[in-house]
Amino acid sequence: MEEIEKIIRDYGRTLELLNHPKTSSGNMFMPISALPYPKMLIRKVLQTMIASPSVDEEWKEKLKVGLVLLEDFVDDDLIPDDPIEAGANYQGIKKQHLDRHPEESE
Repeated sequence: MEEIEKIIRDYGRTLELLNHPKTSSGNMFMPISALPYPKMLIRKVLQTMIASPSVDEEWKEKLKVGLVLLEDFVDDDLIPDDPIEAGANYQGIKKQHLDRHPEESE
């Protein structure tokens, strides 16, 4: 359980850093290289905790938000410098990322 908590804590810190006004690019996508663990491991941990009867509903809601945000981590080279371009090409960028990583679409 300690390892699970560490993964969630480290991922939360990553989200805080990437969404901080001084470090945020304003882009809706975040670089996958910034994740402290493999994306699929973080997803599995979040899903496990959301399904756990021992986790209270308030935490489950926070974990669900983290799970949604995880989907916006894509390969670094797919992230346009211009946040407007990223928004306009959101679906195309997501598709390119999933084409490279089909295991993430499960």
